[in-house]
Amino acid sequence: MYNIIKLSLSVVFATFSFFTFGQSYKMDVSNSTYSDLKDAISLNDGMTWDDPIISIPIGFDFKYFNKTIDTLYLSEWGLGGELTTEPGLSGETSLLIPCGSDLMDRGYDFVIDEPTKESLSPISYLVDGEAGKRVFKLEWKNAGFFSEIEDDDKSDDFINVQLWLYEETGVIEIRYGSNSVTYPDLCYDDQSGPYIGFFESYDLDQDEAKEDGLVVSGKPSTASLIVAEDVYTEFLDGTVPNGTVFTLAPTTVSVEQNASLSNSVSIYPNPVDDVVFINTDIKTIERVVVRSLDGREVCSITGNQRTVNVNDLGSGVYSIEVYGLETKATGKLIKL
Repeated sequence: MYNIIKLSLSVVFATFSFFTFGQSYKMDVSNSTYSDLKDAISLNDGMTWDDPIISIPIGFDFKYFNKTIDTLYLSEWGLGGELTTEPGLSGETSLLIPCGSDLMDRGYDFVIDEPTKESLSPISYLVDGEAGKRVFKLEWKNAGFFSEIEDDDKSDDFINVQLWLYEETGVIEIRYGSNSVTYPDLCYDDQSGPYIGFFESYDLDQDEAKEDGLVVSGKPSTASLIVAEDVYTEFLDGTVPNGTVFTLAPTTVSVEQNASLSNSVSIYPNPVDDVVFINTDIKTIERVVVRSLDGREVCSITGNQRTVNVNDLGSGVYSIEVYGLETKATGKLIKL
């Protein structure tokens, strides 16, 4: 369970800095019985699909990172299982990716190569609950994999996935149901497993993230939420078991800013047990210093190091200082 703290660099001789607060997420992995949505609203209306173009109303205002959204979109950019918060194929958008594999309808006919009325993989949604406590639920049911179907014009493998958004708490849940992945190289396009990612700002024209995002990484049952500079750099290690639930809860992060410089650094995990990782666009780190709240230096490393072992420190709150050439980033570190 990680809190992500983003810190902006300030020039050493800068005269002032200030703190703002933003939203990030921490994650738990659990197990719960997967149930298909009942009485849901169809989004594909019985038509087969491949890279569908669909607008999906959430039904309420939902805070995603530091944006308020009320609609999600499937588009040709999204490969069937990736959602954007803006329509179209250009401009800036947020990304919410419950399943980044190239999904498609298992009834899709490659010979005709256009939608027909023989859908075997419905996409549907519903909104449960009363105002203020509503839950948006989106489901890909019995979805196939493009490369596996294209390989022999036959669909053997499938996946069931749901996305839940909670109005009251801002929680995001990714729920995985029954699946069959007998050809993982085809289903995951030669990657180790499916991709789950969350990005506040993505440039569709440049095809790159404008800010660091969060990605679910590791073995599905013990996965963690890590910082990623761009999409599709980290994948899960294996197929997600039936009943697995990835729950992302909002958490407030502090951001120290200085108007004279816009570079940034992230430290994680925070709180930390032993090793803290430093993610920054500084090409060369000269020194990292950890201090107690009374200003005493309790740990330091020199050279271009991106990790700091704080295992020997006692539990408590510390400041961490990252030095580059004429730059200095400072922030708070919580030792468990």
